[in-house]
Parts: sequence; structure tokens; C-alpha cells
Amino acid sequence: MNRFLCFFMIIPILLCSFSSNVLDLFDEVNMIEFYYNGQQIEISSDQQEKFEELFCNALEGAQQMPAFGVSLHDLTMQNMKEGLWIKFIYNKTIVKSEMPFDSILINITKDCHGINLIRGNDEIFEGRCYYLNLKGTLDDVYDFLIECIQTIENKIEVELDFQEQEQITIKGEIDLTETDDESENKNSSLAGTKSSNEILKHLN
Repeated sequence: MNRFLCFFMIIPILLCSFSSNVLDLFDEVNMIEFYYNGQQIEISSDQQEKFEELFCNALEGAQQMPAFGVSLHDLTMQNMKEGLWIKFIYNKTIVKSEMPFDSILINITKDCHGINLIRGNDEIFEGRCYYLNLKGTLDDVYDFLIECIQTIENKIEVELDFQEQEQITIKGEIDLTETDDESENKNSSLAGTKSSNEILKHLN
């Protein structure tokens, strides 16, 4: 069972400790949304801080390269139905390298040494992408978010099992308890049997 994860911030995030032109792409981010297999998932504030730390570490030493790809909106939406995606949302339109955006979408995968940053404008993800050549990979980010998702799914399964157990217990209690109508019918049946026995005895 998949769940959607989203964490809201009212102040800029991703305040990394080093300076880089690459990180200019993430200035003034106000909200981050996480998607897994087309569903949104929600993490805690502590997990959010850990994600920021891992993400900043992964971008350290990265280089922005000429755009290697062009996104098509319909294809991007189709691709988001599978895998792990992160959407960075801004409260205004940002322009970098003469390309505007109000959100950036990233597909996080294993063993990936470069990533396309898909630009969004009014929820339309289409046009030239930014491309980052990473010094390492996003493996630590991927593994951490997958672990968060598994923790959420396990918690949901435990809650569902507990609810099912409660329903079975309540149903069992109801089945073992006679209703007033059932008790009255049973008493009437016993009274009828007693009267019939007395009539037969008298006739004999």
C-alpha cells in the first residue's frame, strides 16, 4: 500500500552550508512534495531535516550542464506513476539561465550520476530541463526516502490489523448476546411446549 508524502514549509529551505551556482536553482523553495508510484507520501519534520541534509550532500560538487533533455507534460505525468519523485515548489516564478519555472521536478533513482531538473510552470512540466552532473549519486537520498515509505506502510498495516481485530471482537460479542425479541420468542416457545405437554397428560 502506497501513501503520498508532503511536508509544508513557510520559510525557505535547503539552507546548505556551502555556496554553489547549482544551489541557486533551489533558492526560495517554500514547499516540497514527495511521490512514490504515483501516490503522495508524508514524512515527519525530523525526516524532512534528514532529507535536506542528504540532498545537500548529494549536490555538493555538482555541475550544471547544458540541457540534455526536453520534457513533455503528458509523458512526464505518465512517468510519475512509477518510481520516486520530488517536487520543489516556489511561491513565485524564478528565472535561471533564461528559463522560467515555479516548480522543479526530479526523478530519484539508484546509481544515477546525473539528473534532469524538469521545470514546471502553472503545473505544466514541459520544455528544456536543467541538468546536473553529480560528483557522486543520489543513492543515500533514495534509500532514506524508501525507508521512510516502508515505515509508513508498516504503520498503516498494523493499524488496519488492529481495526480488523476490533471488528471481529465486537461482532463476536453481538453474536453471543440474545436480543430482547430473541429472548421473548424463546420463552414463548417454551411456554407453548409446556402447555401441550399438560394437555396430552390430561387426555391420557
